[in-house]
Amino acid sequence: MKRAASVLGLILLTSCTGPRPTQEDYVTVVRQAIAFVQEDSRTHQLGRPSDGPNWVDVKGFATRARQVTGDSIPVARLMEILGKPRIADPRQVLLIDEAEQGGLGGTWVREYGNYVSPNVVRYARDQITMLVVGYTTDRRTFPTVICDRSWRLRYRKEGGQWRRTEQQLMKNCPGNTP
Repeated sequence: MKRAASVLGLILLTSCTGPRPTQEDYVTVVRQAIAFVQEDSRTHQLGRPSDGPNWVDVKGFATRARQVTGDSIPVARLMEILGKPRIADPRQVLLIDEAEQGGLGGTWVREYGNYVSPNVVRYARDQITMLVVGYTTDRRTFPTVICDRSWRLRYRKEGGQWRRTEQQLMKNCPGNTP
């Protein structure tokens, strides 16, 4: 009886959500999420606006594809699709200088750029939901600090196109208002 109920539950769940998005669908949503968070990082950060490059946690987005499409995307392939300069490892971009041996101290995004990284990616009820963080350097203080704003973004396919249907600021930089 338990097995029959489990199978029935699985059938009902899959019939409500429809077929999973393709990798192309996922990449379309990833591009939109990256563009949204990068624009937000440049316009709503504290201190002097960022003038550096846009960095992306490609590895994070590539491995989270499995939760949406059922299969991950190779990091090299996603880097090629998204273009460069991109990175696959946050340790290459988020820097901490503890002021030892003559350092200046502080925490910042390399080259005073913007960095976008996914926390959670899900597909349910015909929509893709992403919790995404945008990091920028707050240059008002010395030593500098990272300003990170977290967003929940929801996308739904409408008329053959994936569109953002909801955006909610989940975490703001201290001292910043939405």
